[in-house]
Amino acid sequence: PSVSKPWAPRSIGAPLWLGLLACLQERKVRRAAVARSANRRAVLSAAVIPVLPASPSASSASGEASSGTTAPSVVRTLWGSESGLTAQAVEQWAAAFADDCVYEDLYYAEAAVGRDAVKALLRKKLLPPGSRLIIDRISDGRLSCGFTWHIEQSGTGIGQRGLSFLKVDSRGLISYIREVGEPLFKAGELTEKLLEALTKDQPAKSPESASQAGAAQETPTTAGGIVRYLYGTVQQAGGDAVRFYADDVVYEDMNYEEPFVGRSQVEAFLGRFQKIEGVTFVLEEVSDGDQAVGFTYHIAVAGQPRGIRGVTFYEVDGRGKVCYVRDVPESPAKPPPVQQLARLIRPGLRRLQPASPLPGDVCGQDPLLR
Repeated sequence: PSVSKPWAPRSIGAPLWLGLLACLQERKVRRAAVARSANRRAVLSAAVIPVLPASPSASSASGEASSGTTAPSVVRTLWGSESGLTAQAVEQWAAAFADDCVYEDLYYAEAAVGRDAVKALLRKKLLPPGSRLIIDRISDGRLSCGFTWHIEQSGTGIGQRGLSFLKVDSRGLISYIREVGEPLFKAGELTEKLLEALTKDQPAKSPESASQAGAAQETPTTAGGIVRYLYGTVQQAGGDAVRFYADDVVYEDMNYEEPFVGRSQVEAFLGRFQKIEGVTFVLEEVSDGDQAVGFTYHIAVAGQPRGIRGVTFYEVDGRGKVCYVRDVPESPAKPPPVQQLARLIRPGLRRLQPASPLPGDVCGQDPLLR
């Protein structure tokens, strides 16, 4: 939403006004959080999903880099280290990247290409004293993986959450990363209304397409197989997507204030998007894990010149049902203006959300990191 309200005092400079607006919004959200705290704790205690042990294929030597280094091991070594990214560690981190690497931090308009550009980007990403990035989940995999994370700041609590997708080359060096943090403001159902308005003149799918979907119905049980089936066959021709989700699934779409908890909530959420014609979720790269995957995508909107990029994380339980999802789309503004101001004022906490965890937050307790 625009912050240039008609009642905004003209005597106050834009950066200061945005800062005041951010503070007022944060107070409002925190007051609401106090009223919901009892219910949230009850849901949180029932909905947090532990990460299962890595699948056997994740340690298969046939899929590893020639150095024996896997994508998840690189994540644990760098992002999972106790000290994290510091000014003293920038050179060490940069040495883990290939000469021709590409680092897409979707907070910025342009990707960092090449080791020197990545080194400069890493310096921009340094957190202030008392703040650190903590990994929550890492997918299994060999040459690629996804991992979810959050920022914590001493005295403040859990800050911005996010998601990254990473690939290594045959030498075990990082060749590609796409990273995105959650938006400071949540558009929520306004996102659905906007997409409906942009695509209102698009024709509906023909009945023949739906009947073809039923004939070709499959039931994959790995995370990668489910992702490719849902965003391939089911998206193109229709079908029952909800059958792939566990009864206690936690679905975090970072455009919304609260996660969707349970199959019925996820069914209602997905159903609203399935009714919008002219919006196509285009898979780009899917990591090579079985139990969990990260994948990159862009959303193509009919009649619009540019798509919306993002990263998603899918995890399945022991029955092959999706038990956890985190989806983070990019912000259309580069960098997001209010979020940029928040980085200057409180860089360790870049979202106007309560400091208490939400369902699905595992707060660094991923057993793969132990």
